[in-house]
Amino acid sequence: MPTAGYTAAPEPWSPVAENADPYNVAHQGGRDGSLLELYRSLIRLRKERPELRHGDYAFFDVGTGVLAFRRAHVGQSVLVLMNVSEAPRAVDGQPFSGKYTDLLSGNVVSVADRFTMAPGAFSVLAPVSGTQCSSPDPRDER
Repeated sequence: MPTAGYTAAPEPWSPVAENADPYNVAHQGGRDGSLLELYRSLIRLRKERPELRHGDYAFFDVGTGVLAFRRAHVGQSVLVLMNVSEAPRAVDGQPFSGKYTDLLSGNVVSVADRFTMAPGAFSVLAPVSGTQCSSPDPRDER
């Protein structure tokens, strides 16, 4: 396909890479695990969860290469964990260990005091009743 599904125009304004077909909407739409469906899921979560739009931020220092923060709003909170490195990373999960619902898969997961995240891994988690996801330091609230 000369335009790889990126435009209805007969000729795109910029050349399309030869390997573009697997990355277009027509190919990725509706496919579990595709980047398009991941982004759609994240956008849906943001629309459904007010704490992801309006919540306060609290950042956790959990180890090199890992971004961890909590968003809280009107009694609801979400924990976001991202390994932004290209290597597995050990994570200090003690400030937020407990049971959570993974908002992307719907599975209930346990966060241990120490665990390892795969390169590029991320999770968006909502605490199950009884799990406390506290702020590491009140001064970190943003």
